[in-house]
Amino acid sequence: MAVLGLVFTTTAQVTFNIIDSDTSFGFTVTQRSSGWSQIPDLVNEDYIFTGPIILVDDGSIGLNDQGYPISAEGCSNLTNDLSNSIALIYRNSCNFDLKIFNAQKAGAIAAIIINRENTLMNMGAGDFGDSVIIPSIFIDSSAGVYINNLLSQGSVEAEIKSRKVITDVDGNVYTTVNIGNQEWMVENLKTSKYNNGDAIPNVTDDIEFRELSSPAWCWYNNDSASYNSLHGKLYNYYAVADTNSKNICPVGWHVPSYAEWTTLIDYVEADGYEGTAGYALKATEGWNHGADSYGFKVLPSLSRYLNGTFSDYYAGNFWSSTNSWCIVFSLNNLDIDRHNIYSNQGFSVRCIKDGSSNELNNDTIIGDTSVYSTDYYLFIDTIFLENTDTFRKFDNSGDSILMYFVRIMYNEAYNDTIEIIDTVLHDIYDTTTTVLYQIDTQVV
Repeated sequence: MAVLGLVFTTTAQVTFNIIDSDTSFGFTVTQRSSGWSQIPDLVNEDYIFTGPIILVDDGSIGLNDQGYPISAEGCSNLTNDLSNSIALIYRNSCNFDLKIFNAQKAGAIAAIIINRENTLMNMGAGDFGDSVIIPSIFIDSSAGVYINNLLSQGSVEAEIKSRKVITDVDGNVYTTVNIGNQEWMVENLKTSKYNNGDAIPNVTDDIEFRELSSPAWCWYNNDSASYNSLHGKLYNYYAVADTNSKNICPVGWHVPSYAEWTTLIDYVEADGYEGTAGYALKATEGWNHGADSYGFKVLPSLSRYLNGTFSDYYAGNFWSSTNSWCIVFSLNNLDIDRHNIYSNQGFSVRCIKDGSSNELNNDTIIGDTSVYSTDYYLFIDTIFLENTDTFRKFDNSGDSILMYFVRIMYNEAYNDTIEIIDTVLHDIYDTTTTVLYQIDTQVV
């Protein structure tokens, strides 16, 4: 399911999904604060409206100036049954409120109104606004063409609901997006504290920032007014490292590992963006190119060099939690770069929801497990060795005690199966063993 677009309200966000779609459009919604007093409060996460999209028909004859049927403007009582459906209506004659009210009377649970132009506007409540009890989305003409093309191929399901927001310990609010099996924050991190409340030092001096071997953050150019709201803060690696026992992300979230970034990139490439994953994930503004195909909205947030000065090169640089690896969205590059760099540089952070890692459990392992003595194994990283991934073993207290370097082979016929071969176990006594495992688990 791909997010078509969103509208920022004073307290939350609304998501409009076309199920199984792969494009993004903007929209506005009817809001209770602007005269639609009876419509559901879309801020409430209990309200989710899902149903087939049906073009309305009020029985009128002829075409409007845009070449669409006048009957689809919905200005008279509708002739088709819209029970449990989402009405699709063209803007032209009559007011928004009358169109939506007529759809409501025909049984619609929500309405989508298509503008006659490729622009957006807020919908006035008019005379019938207080009688409308269903929500409505307003989209531009290009989005209307897209939906109509889908309808010409068969039925189309849509969903309107509140978009979940996350709050960090400083009170900053973030929205989220699901891409593949991962859930990511849409905005760059802005916190000045770990999620246990411990402060992270704000280091403004170039030399001090350069010489640090401990956590720190700053704003680009030390200018909070210009950069905090849109771009967030810049952190050195010490603030985000997986060896740091404190978590900079909100509770239930964490700094993504290199492997989790790789999972995101692999998913986007496999979804039709081979070699252009950066283009697909970048915001439509701020770059020479950017499609924002998934609602991830990467912006060029600049950075702080290893000498402590600030970069003037427009790029989106994001830390992973793994061994000073960073993910780079460059100004003129359609793809995404990955670099292992110095830990004292200042980069942005995106958080990922807990549970997005590949977790392996003893119960899923078939074969000799005598070399394993603890409860679980967590996929944490990908290193640059041919066909090699890294697994780290934790004891019950959470301390890392062993590292496995594992050569894996994906079974393309059964993409939920991994064969792990030639596993070499290195422990504190430097002993090794070679085993063969079949792991039957979902790869995310």
